Amino acid sequence: LNLNHIQVEVGTAVLESFLSCHICSETFRDPVTLKCNHNFCSSCLKTLWEQTQRKNCPICKKKSSKKH
Repeated sequence: LNLNHIQVEVGTAVLESFLSCHICSETFRDPVTLKCNHNFCSSCLKTLWEQTQRKNCPICKKKSSKKH
């Protein structure tokens, strides 16, 4: 069992989770940060807000004043 290899894989997974949009699960494209400090792709957030007609954070549900 190679623990260094496991540590690298876990570290990579953690880093990827910080760089991934919670809407599309891909690496951020044109990222935006809401006041609540959650990050999303600009286009994902815009599409979601158009569909739901609400400008709330998809994670914590706090209302946002961003104009996307």
